[in-house]
Amino acid sequence: MLSDLRFAARMLAKNPGATAVAVISLAIAIGPNCALFSVVDRLILKPPPVQGIGQIFDMNVRAQRPGVAIYTASLPSLISKQATLVSMDADGFTLNYSVANNWTGYLYSLALAGVRVRVGSFTKAVAAAPAVQAVTGLGFKPNLVVLSSVQDVARASGTITNPARRGLGASDGTTAGCSAYSDEDGRNTSSVHAIDKTNKLFMKMDNATQTIDAEADLASLDADGFTLRWTTNDAVATEVLYFALGAP
Repeated sequence: MLSDLRFAARMLAKNPGATAVAVISLAIAIGPNCALFSVVDRLILKPPPVQGIGQIFDMNVRAQRPGVAIYTASLPSLISKQATLVSMDADGFTLNYSVANNWTGYLYSLALAGVRVRVGSFTKAVAAAPAVQAVTGLGFKPNLVVLSSVQDVARASGTITNPARRGLGASDGTTAGCSAYSDEDGRNTSSVHAIDKTNKLFMKMDNATQTIDAEADLASLDADGFTLRWTTNDAVATEVLYFALGAP
């Protein structure tokens, strides 16, 4: 065996060109195969170490929570930021973060003075249209009402669902406008469905089609709240957030 190895070494030394070609050929053949096997072994043969790795970059999610000032969902089943308003200060306001990670981003705020403000939530009526629903407890007559919803039933804190959906609208009792969208997969623009209306306060869209499940007019601005008139309505008890402004 040793003599065979010595003989092979002498032959390789006598032909350095052929030796170089043989070594390079082996390197080209073995290197990519090892790399490819490592990838296949990691992704297919062995399970990934992170649970739900197939969804980790899926941003096609929705979540909302009444009673907090900031509530953001970054990944499935992960609330990245949650904060409550501690105080209104002489030169701004103070937030308390109960959930915060090190991801950076911009948060835009709207600060108003000299007006009456009320924020809250209610559960959408489930009666067949036409249905009238009064929202009370504001403590004043509003001049403007803004509604927003991820178009889902009330969920426990920290719950994130799919797909992404949002309805947003506003009315001052004379003019109104609203938008709604749904995104089936969070990747392709062809999967996004959206509707805008200039004569409705709020609109709820179907998950996968450009179909309106529910829509409402602002019937009246009342002494202690406001009244909605559902001209189209489904039987789902959707949670809706409201923002109401009134004269001081």
